[in-house]
Amino acid sequence: MGIRRPAMGAAEGLADRLTLTFRLILVTLTLLALVLTVLFGIVLLWLRPAQLAYSAASRAVQETHADMIDQETGLRGYLLIRDDSFLAPYRRGADELAHDNADVVRLAGSDAALAPALLEVRLAQQAWTDRWAADVVSGAAPTSGPELVSFLDEGKRLFDAYRQREDTLTGLVEDRREVATSRVTVAYEVGLGLVVITLSALAIGVAWQRRLLADLVVGPVEDIVAVTDLIGQGVLDKRIETSGPAEIQRIGSSVNSMAAALGVANALTSAQAELAARQQDQLRRILDMAREISGSLSLKYVLHAVAHSALNVSDFSRVIVWLSNPDGDQALTLAYDTQTPLGLPADRPSAEVGVGVVGQAVKHGRLASESDGQESIVELNSDRPLRTLAVPLVVGARVSGAIEFVSQNPISLSDGSLEVIETLAIHAAASIEAARLHGEADKLSKTDALTALPNRRSFNNDIALECERTTRYQRPMALIMFDVDHFKSYNDEFGHQRGDEALQELAAAVRRELRPTDTAYRFGGEEFVVLARETTGDEAGTLAERLRERIEHHFAAHGTLRPITASFGIGVVPPTEPHPDRVVAAADAALYRAKANGRNRIENGASSARPLDRPHT
Repeated sequence: MGIRRPAMGAAEGLADRLTLTFRLILVTLTLLALVLTVLFGIVLLWLRPAQLAYSAASRAVQETHADMIDQETGLRGYLLIRDDSFLAPYRRGADELAHDNADVVRLAGSDAALAPALLEVRLAQQAWTDRWAADVVSGAAPTSGPELVSFLDEGKRLFDAYRQREDTLTGLVEDRREVATSRVTVAYEVGLGLVVITLSALAIGVAWQRRLLADLVVGPVEDIVAVTDLIGQGVLDKRIETSGPAEIQRIGSSVNSMAAALGVANALTSAQAELAARQQDQLRRILDMAREISGSLSLKYVLHAVAHSALNVSDFSRVIVWLSNPDGDQALTLAYDTQTPLGLPADRPSAEVGVGVVGQAVKHGRLASESDGQESIVELNSDRPLRTLAVPLVVGARVSGAIEFVSQNPISLSDGSLEVIETLAIHAAASIEAARLHGEADKLSKTDALTALPNRRSFNNDIALECERTTRYQRPMALIMFDVDHFKSYNDEFGHQRGDEALQELAAAVRRELRPTDTAYRFGGEEFVVLARETTGDEAGTLAERLRERIEHHFAAHGTLRPITASFGIGVVPPTEPHPDRVVAAADAALYRAKANGRNRIENGASSARPLDRPHT
């Protein structure tokens, strides 16, 4: 039984009609683009440069006139008062006049209509300069009486003659600029008119095509909707016998096939229910894993739980967790391997982003797989058994690593199994990232942000441990304390930004000079300490002298704002009963003596000294 509509006489397919419509739009827009390209090419390559040139020429003419006024005003002031300071405007105007005249010639000299006026202006300028200004500058001008009045009148006459010609030139340049501006405006108006006309014609054509498409599509679609409504009510014996475009007919055939397939789907319900139960069990395991790791900030524990949970919910025999390096390079580090007893092999292999199945998953942020004899691909073919599957660990918009599933024998994965694995990866990514961020935050809390050296908190922990070790094994240890000489005045003179840069350079210079067993810390402000392990007092003195010379020579050689030096104090741990406070007090007292004795020097201190209350400058 089917529903049939009278044929609509559609001789062509819907795709053909759409192709015709898009061709109409494309041709119209192409023509519009060509016309506008030509029009605006004329504007940009001819009209607009001419407008800008005349505008610049007008400004240059005004500047030459200003230079002449400066000269004339200065010379008249000099004649009346005889003060040489009035000659400064004249000289400045004379110097700038040559430059500005050259600009006028460069910008307007090629215009034949402007050349005569430009020549007359230059001749008038030269006449005023040679016949009047030169006499004033050379001292040949009269100083008083009727001769001075006559001389001033002659200068005014010559300057007025220049000004008349300058006004003529200015008017001509302005006329040229206005004509160029008018042409640019007309070109833009023509372009706008073409856009409006073309788009209007395009809108009419598109509306016409839309009406034709509606006539071809609406009726057949109503037939399809009627049959699909019946299918939704459970009536599966209805079929569509529709007419219209070929595409609509294919849709009707697809709906008929869908109705037939629904009957087959009912028979598969029991099998799907069994699969859903299995997936439910896998998801329960993932939920247990999420609960287990959600409260843990131990990266090692989280990696162990994630890897073994991934092993339990999949049919693979081995799971490897890879993590991206926090500094953003292309290397991936093996973080856990279920095939090793402690989760990490001795050689700690690495991978590269974009290389291999793991690298492809991390690079593209998608599942990647590998089959027998096939290269790694960023896709999944359910018909092809897999040996390796890599699932990216995505946190927000960033890929932080991947979980690699490995099997000795190729296995096939269903869509449901993939969803379970991806769900596990989502929970694992968040927990791994939280644990890793916690570890990085703990590291940052012990590092000075400005100099990248360990901070005072880290120093307090380390010196306490070293004092205990020294007590237990009766080994020597020294503490070198130093700070920058006159650093407050350095900050006051050059600003705290330059002061911070100087501390960063000093820290880098000290770090390069230390031995592998030494550790430098920022103690506070411009004060630093070096924990020298297995070091006697004499050895500490040698090390301190190297550091002092390194600082002095570094800042002298690198052209800083002014030389920078540092004063040093050394505290040495005695053979018995070392205490952190006593060692620090000894170095502190020695540092104070170094600064009191002239700075940029080294002093040794005793570990029995008590801390001194003194300012460091």
